[in-house]
Amino acid sequence: MKGLFEHRDYRDFLNNYIESLPRKGRGIKKNLARHLYCQTTHISQVLGKRTNLTLEQGVRAAEFIHLTHEEKKYFMLLLNLSRAGSKDLEDFFEEERAGLVKQRKRILEKMKTQKLLDQTQRSKYYNNWYYSAIHVLVSISEFSSAQALIDYLPLPDTKVLEALGFLEETGLVEKVGEKYQLGTSSLQKPEVNSDEYKNFLKSWRNQAVLSIDRGKKEDHHNTIAISISKDDATKIEELISAFFQEVEKLIPESKEEELKVLSIDFFGL
Repeated sequence: MKGLFEHRDYRDFLNNYIESLPRKGRGIKKNLARHLYCQTTHISQVLGKRTNLTLEQGVRAAEFIHLTHEEKKYFMLLLNLSRAGSKDLEDFFEEERAGLVKQRKRILEKMKTQKLLDQTQRSKYYNNWYYSAIHVLVSISEFSSAQALIDYLPLPDTKVLEALGFLEETGLVEKVGEKYQLGTSSLQKPEVNSDEYKNFLKSWRNQAVLSIDRGKKEDHHNTIAISISKDDATKIEELISAFFQEVEKLIPESKEEELKVLSIDFFGL
């Protein structure tokens, strides 16, 4: 399917979007009409290019199909372009549309050469757990769409879409049609005891606490307070280090099927 930014008419995009859905979007017109507070016949007329959505309906339609902020801006430009009542107004919105496409191309070109995130981008990524969660989930085919991520994660729709926009902007993921996949940019691991490192640990530890409360059988949480010798404490540290090394060897060859989080704490008071 062609991506949104390859379209010059929002109705062509909507038709292609519906066609790309399972069972060719059967029932989607009814659900969209309900979301827009209109009749299904109105949706059919819009898709048949016999009429247009109102601006208010356009915003709600963009939310319904989970467009990111930048995509929503482009979608609304296409809607305004279709609704333009004069040549001057049509030319104005066409210029705006072309400018947004050029801007996006510049960003995509920059992403091709930018292999590492800068300091500001890294800080944002490591500050909240859901950026890395979505980054990893996109590698699993089941979660390669915005809708699948929204359904799976305990987050507001807007937060998932904002995170996807950030990950795409930085080149960590890229959008092909309506699907996301891993991008070409990469991340440096934060330095131990840096603010990035501490925020990353704390953010995921908070999710571990929530996992304890959920009490799923497949999740494992064990904690013991022990009194041991200094030599044995060193042995445990070495065992943990060796274990992580084995896990890191396993990951590259493992098929992407589900998201798991591994956190180990071994500390003194």
